[in-house]
Amino acid sequence: MNRWHRLALVAVVALLSTYHHGKPKETGLTGVKACQDNLEQMARAVKEFSVDHNGRYPEALSELVPSYLPLIPNCPSGRDTYSEGFQIRSVELESVNLESFTVACTGSNHRDISLRENLPMFSSVFGLVPDLDPSRPFPEPVGNCGTNLEKIGNALNAYGNEHEDNYPDSLEGLVPDYLSQIPECPTAKTDSYSSGYIGRRNKAEISCRRCVMGLFRWSDFYDSPECHR
Repeated sequence: MNRWHRLALVAVVALLSTYHHGKPKETGLTGVKACQDNLEQMARAVKEFSVDHNGRYPEALSELVPSYLPLIPNCPSGRDTYSEGFQIRSVELESVNLESFTVACTGSNHRDISLRENLPMFSSVFGLVPDLDPSRPFPEPVGNCGTNLEKIGNALNAYGNEHEDNYPDSLEGLVPDYLSQIPECPTAKTDSYSSGYIGRRNKAEISCRRCVMGLFRWSDFYDSPECHR
């Protein structure tokens, strides 16, 4: 996309954003979908910024304004919930340092459909969490899966406390000292957590790859481990 096309797109988005800011608050699945549209819009802007800056991500969403975004959009709940939820993460894989980013809707803005705090979010690794299709009924939380996620998260916390805030490369590093075994998701009937794990210094993230309602994250984004489901 050349500079003039981008400026034209920014101008159009600015008009749409102005219209959106004047709309009443949106709730339910409609509000979550609008929030997810905001997250995807910002994710595209972050990726465009990265292309133009030799792979570097912005340190804050405000760096995207006005060249990549006309303004930081408001969550349909009525305020900017995204700036605080922007995070850059470094992951070392096979001696190669890779960066990823997440943008989260911070706060309890969508509890009317049972979404926990700081959801929805967009991860450059996982995409939208949860990935909802408004044409389908909203899935019920899987309680036992959430319990498994919390159990693994507590084991990660214990591991980090004993290893100077370093986390294992895989969940197998928790067995047998911190977990007797990696539990199975009650829906998938298999270990669906190992593939949803990312660990690095000071931060670890685990999600169930089968039950999108389950997300356990332990990182400096939160003051303490939380299970989101």
